[in-house]
Amino acid sequence: MNKLLLATLTAITIYSCYDDKGNYDYHEISEIMVDSIRESYEVIAYRDTLIIKPEITTTNPADEFEYLWTVYSSERKNKEGKIIVDTIGQEPMLTFPVDLRPADYKLTFTLKNKDGREQYETAFLYVRTDLLRGFYLFKDINGNAELDLHRPGDAVMSDLLEKSGMTYRQPYFLGICPAYSFINAETGQYDWATTLNIMTENHCHILSTDYLSEVASYDNLFFGEKPNGNPLFLCPGVYGAYFFTEDGAYATTYSTYNLTSGKFGDKLVFTEYPQGITKNYQISPHISSLSNIYQVYFFDELSNQILYVDYLGESITNFMDGNSIVKIPHTLKYLGGSGFRLLALFEDEQNAEKYYLYFLKVSMMGMSDAILSIHEFEHNSPLVGASMYACNETDGNVLYCVKDGKFYVYYVEDERTEEFTPQEFDTSAEITWLGHCYWTASNDSQNNFNYLAIATYKEGYYKVYFYEKMSAQPYGKPKLILEGKGRVKGVQYASPEMSQSTNSNLSLIYNLF
Repeated sequence: MNKLLLATLTAITIYSCYDDKGNYDYHEISEIMVDSIRESYEVIAYRDTLIIKPEITTTNPADEFEYLWTVYSSERKNKEGKIIVDTIGQEPMLTFPVDLRPADYKLTFTLKNKDGREQYETAFLYVRTDLLRGFYLFKDINGNAELDLHRPGDAVMSDLLEKSGMTYRQPYFLGICPAYSFINAETGQYDWATTLNIMTENHCHILSTDYLSEVASYDNLFFGEKPNGNPLFLCPGVYGAYFFTEDGAYATTYSTYNLTSGKFGDKLVFTEYPQGITKNYQISPHISSLSNIYQVYFFDELSNQILYVDYLGESITNFMDGNSIVKIPHTLKYLGGSGFRLLALFEDEQNAEKYYLYFLKVSMMGMSDAILSIHEFEHNSPLVGASMYACNETDGNVLYCVKDGKFYVYYVEDERTEEFTPQEFDTSAEITWLGHCYWTASNDSQNNFNYLAIATYKEGYYKVYFYEKMSAQPYGKPKLILEGKGRVKGVQYASPEMSQSTNSNLSLIYNLF
């Protein structure tokens, strides 16, 4: 009993002598309230800016906060299978130009005060895309590539490359693949999309129209080292795609049911090497893929021959006329065609004021007896020395050209040339592009069209006129006029209904002038 009392007195004495240095300046834990954040938001990628201004109140006026806005989607995972979380803001008010790929997201707003307390508010964010349908206009602005998208109903999305943080110098061509297979950089898995294929000096950039992001480029398009030649065109094929450079053609095989990396293998070679043919060939910057044939034609400047890649993408084959190889010792100016007919316009190698138009028959069964006729043109013909050419790819064998600001059409089978003047057309503007634009897919029939398109440039701005045709000539007022800033170098139409089976429903004739 005495021992217990002594222990108790000792403890009291020690406790009473202890100098307490603690801080017992207690304060009330503040209550934080966030208002004005909706349950859900729906936005269009690359068009809309998401603005949210939450109302934040606290019972402690001295509270200081850090702010964080994040988004994630269960559809977006990295190569390790982990969900990707993106930070889109660090201020109390969110101002976010939406550059996310289309998906359903969870939006989270986090407040953190100096004591480490956190408050979370969440909402659903539905990101949709307007990038899948409309006319893409490929522009040159002070040497930089740029894209405008003109959607149905006069909606325009301008300068998409700049808004996406992409800068491409010295542009010269825009192509399209209704279905291109590639490796998704985020997931490491095979994927596919309708792609826009931008060609610039010594480079190529392949952009998905799903979210306007680069999915492949010239640096990673090949299994081995990339070719030395300047890239020319990427063209869709029946069982994949073809890539053309100045010094060769390459193929990749895939389907939307059997996706691959989309990378290109070795340079395609001839199945046989007839006399006068070597393993090397040099491609003129003109190719034609006729919708009825599914073979891609080009001109070899080394052997002076029109060649083609077979529809399987396995080899290069030459044209024959009877038992003779078709050799054309001239400079190719344009390559086009319609149906089972190919049009090849050449400038005489010795006389620049003399041209030849080869009218050729093509077939999937071989190219024997290929020459139907050869047309000669002297210096007084509008086709000689024209600045650009186009053909009617669906309705007949005609050739369009622009010379000295005037338009002409040449009827091949009638051997007849006519001048035409489009209605409501600004004749004082510079003509920068001419082409046949059409979309004929039966699964998108309500959006089908068939136009001759003419792009002009004047005082820093473009106009693109779209005309319907009658007897191959444009008639009536333009059905559509698109306007914007810059110089148009190409036009491509995109549709969400595009797939590998719709390759034949749009123009795949590519020429550089």
